[in-house]
Formats: sequence, structure tokens, C-alpha cells
Amino acid sequence: MLPSEKNIENIVSAITACIIASSQKDNLCILLDQFQCEDEEELRGKLQEALREAYRQSKKYTDNPDLSGERYYVSMPASKLAGLLKKQSGNTAAVIDLLSLDHETRLLLAGIKNGRFSVTGADTSVHYNMVINVEALSGDHGRDCVYDSIFLIHMLTSFSSIDFRLYNNPLAAGKFLYAVDGCYSASGMIFQGDMECIAVYEHEDPRTAGALYQKIVLLVNQEQLIFRKVTMNDMICGGEYIRSMISPNIRWLLGHVTELLLPDDLFEKLLFISEITNKNEIRRLHNLAQNVFRQSGTRIMIYESALSDLVVSGELDFFNYRLFLSPEQRICCLEHILTVLETTDAPIRLVDGGFSSDFQYITNPCLILSDSVCYVRLENKRYCDNILTLNDKSVKMMFERFYEKIWDERQDVVIGTRSEVLARIRHYKTSAALIAKME
Repeated sequence: MLPSEKNIENIVSAITACIIASSQKDNLCILLDQFQCEDEEELRGKLQEALREAYRQSKKYTDNPDLSGERYYVSMPASKLAGLLKKQSGNTAAVIDLLSLDHETRLLLAGIKNGRFSVTGADTSVHYNMVINVEALSGDHGRDCVYDSIFLIHMLTSFSSIDFRLYNNPLAAGKFLYAVDGCYSASGMIFQGDMECIAVYEHEDPRTAGALYQKIVLLVNQEQLIFRKVTMNDMICGGEYIRSMISPNIRWLLGHVTELLLPDDLFEKLLFISEITNKNEIRRLHNLAQNVFRQSGTRIMIYESALSDLVVSGELDFFNYRLFLSPEQRICCLEHILTVLETTDAPIRLVDGGFSSDFQYITNPCLILSDSVCYVRLENKRYCDNILTLNDKSVKMMFERFYEKIWDERQDVVIGTRSEVLARIRHYKTSAALIAKME
């Protein structure tokens, strides 16, 4: 409910005083810049006038609720906000301070509801540009790099079947703008104290929506692209795949078993039956990967679910081709991993469970990090539109901090004792042998 007119001046003064008193120095500088003010007193006056105007507009929409398809929300519910951002049609654009949203909204955006994960249906007609602010991610700034990294990966997985592009622009800080070209638009602001979207204005006027869409599109360029969608063939032909294995500081986080962990004889059998044409180049990459696997400087984390899934289904990601191993081939793969670990000092750890209860039962991606090339292989069960190279330094730094934090500090989830890691892999090898006897 809106306050009465006789109280509005007191409320405006109280809100303005609260905003200025509670703003940290950096946020206050942003406000001074946005409102083009020289000092706090001038800012106070402009904030009060903005709030009075917001009240007048709110009063108008409350008195005329059906005004030309216009709607106004003092506070937009998380489910509605997430529904807007996930409802794409044709040319869609958004400016959103994504990582300042509350957890419920972010989970819905990531395609997670009641613990279940969904990927949007494939639609080549949808072109969705989203602009977010990631500048704060280059340092700690009180953020949870583990949660933010996992959330971002799962949102990208959810949107992987459409033409979805994510950009970095600091102008997105504190903002919420959304437009479907020639159809619908919405705008508001994000109050970071409660991480909710407030004062949201919806409009169904085609001209307004088209104008807002064009303004958002003009904000971005290719240099601001956070992730670049590529194919496995792009990575191989462009040299990114090989550079990711010859760069310093190699770190693997494997959410499913890939070609990186195959023995030579099994690799040759799978290469023979695959649709890959440049087989000699692939053999060179395999030989390099095996040497990298054995290096003591390569750190490897494998989700335990990746091993159990291999035992049960035999599914393998072979250079982004889906193949299925026989029970005997599953045993061979696990034997190879054991042999490498027993004969080298390659550091390896197992991830047992999830890093957040919000993502406890969600399929896990592969994250390949190095000082040169970093990329993600999303787990969208399609083996297409799932490879993203990191194009933004801030997000790369966030992923690197994420890896270091779970490697060093998450003993509640990560098994680092080598004897226990080997024992668990032997257990899965035994389980694969039992399945082979059954079949």
C-alpha cells in the first residue's frame, strides 16, 4: 500500500537520510556520479525529488491500474523477476546486477526449482544479450566466489540451447532493465541491502520496448563478452585446446569423464569408431594429454559422481562426441587412472557431494584452467553449444579463486588423502567388474 500524501515528505526525508547514512564510500561515489552531484547535500535534494516523482508515478498507476498495459511494483517477487529474465522471445536484452540478486532469484535463473534442474528448450530464433557487472569479482569484496562460480555455470547451462551472450559493463551495477524488441520492457533498481528488485515499471508499448532494446544493445561490444561460445573443432583448429595443456599452472575440474583420462589402446578403439576426421591431430593431442596427466604440476579434481556415472552408464565425452563404453572398457579406463596415480605423484582429489546445498543434485561441468586458456564444458546432456572459453579477466580470476578455495579449504567436500582417493577408485573398478559379470 502507498503511504498517504500527508506523510510522504517525512517518508522521503527518512529514506534519503537512510540511503546516505548507510552507503559505503564507494557506493556513495557511484550515487554522486549517477545523479551528477558535487556533494552529499546536493545528492540529498536530488534523491528526495526522485522519490517524490516515484510517489507521484506510483499514485497514478495505483489510481489507474489498467493504464495502457503499464504496471508498477514497489517490490517485484523473486519468482516474477526470474520469470521475466528466463522468458525470452526473438531479440531480448537485459541489464542486470546479476550477482547482487537474492539466492532464490538466482536459483530460478539457473533453471533450478525444488532441487530439479532444467535446460531451456532449443530455439535458434532467440537472441539474448545480458549485461552484468563483474568488476567487483576481481577482488574478494565480501563475495562468495564458490557460490558465484557455480551459479554462473549453471545459468549458462540452462541458457545453452539459445543464442545467449553475457557481457561485462560496470554500468549494470544496481540496475534492472529488460526489453523484448518491439514487445515488452521493464525497468527498476536493485537494492543491494536486501538484494531485491524494487520500484519496477513494466510497459507493453512496442516503441518503448524497441527503444530500450536498442539502447542496451549499443552498450556492449565483443571486448566485453564474458564467455565465447565455441565448438571442439574451433578449439582444436584454433590451437586453444593444445595451449590449454602446454600453459603453466594447469588445473582440471572434471564433472564427467572425458578423453583426457583414456589409456592408449582404448583411445584408439574409440577414435576408430568415432566420426572424427582429423584423426592424426587427435592422436597428437591424446599423447600430449597423457603426458600432462602424469605431470606432478597438473592438479586434478574429479567429481565422484563422474566415476559412478561412468560405472553405471558407461557414458564418455570423447572430444564432445557422446560414446558409451562396454563394462570391460569401463574397467580398462579405471585401471588406467589407477595406474597413473600409483606410478606418479600427480596431485589428484575427489569431490564428494556439492559445494552448496542449493546445487547439491545438479550435474557438474568440466572446468579447464591454465595461465593461458581457460574454458568450460557445460553438462547440458546435448554435447553441443556447451563449450565456452573465458574472455573476461575478472571472471577468470573468480574461477581461479574458486578452484584454489575448494582445493585448499573445502575438506568437508574434497577428499585430498591420496590413499582414500585410490581406495575409492578401486571400489569403482570393483563395481564395474560386478556389472560386467551381470551382463
